[in-house]
Amino acid sequence: MRVNDARLLAGFFNANGMAAKSGEILKAISEIDSLGTEKVRRELIDEIKMLPCKAENVMDFIAVKGSNEDILNGLERYRGMDALLDEGIDSLRAFLSENPSAAIDLTLLPGKAEYLITAE
Repeated sequence: MRVNDARLLAGFFNANGMAAKSGEILKAISEIDSLGTEKVRRELIDEIKMLPCKAENVMDFIAVKGSNEDILNGLERYRGMDALLDEGIDSLRAFLSENPSAAIDLTLLPGKAEYLITAE
């Protein structure tokens, strides 16, 4: 089972001044499996009109890979940027302690996720 928490990206977008474009950004990210990372990066810059540095921040955030612990440790560098992001990290950590066979996938979005954790 692959898992993500919707609060991670929402918090990341809030912290980086991207909340107004979050729907467009999520749509672009949802196409990463079919288009690949470079085309999604270009879409963020050319079509959504994000600054290249902001687009790169998004791509870096969703590119955190490795074991669940590696990903959680990678996400810790964002801790304190936004309360929603912090809640998402904590929620994933708790979920994985009860579901150790699940695997974090930061590109999972609503409608695509096998299991997407959201605020209750």
